[in-house]
Amino acid sequence: MANTPGELCNQICKLFNLNVKQKNSFIIASNAWLKLHDWQIQKSYSNNISEKPPQLQMLLTGPSGTGKTHVVGAVSKVMSAYGCEHHICYLAPTGGIAKIIN
Repeated sequence: MANTPGELCNQICKLFNLNVKQKNSFIIASNAWLKLHDWQIQKSYSNNISEKPPQLQMLLTGPSGTGKTHVVGAVSKVMSAYGCEHHICYLAPTGGIAKIIN
């Protein structure tokens, strides 16, 4: 797909046609995950154990049709590019996204 994480994120933003607010949420979530992923790779290849990046806990809220599902799909797409889409936990007690994430 892309050569760098930034290029990958830009391609996914275009693929999902994210608006400004959706893109902001996507970038926050993607950057948090990419930092954690980089930390895990560095830790596995060296004896230098640095401080683990903080866990992101994010609430996406808004009325129906605001694109919350698109943001979740875009974040999942970034993670799947690294073979890690199963490393994220989603919670949605109601609505269409609850059905999508099982």
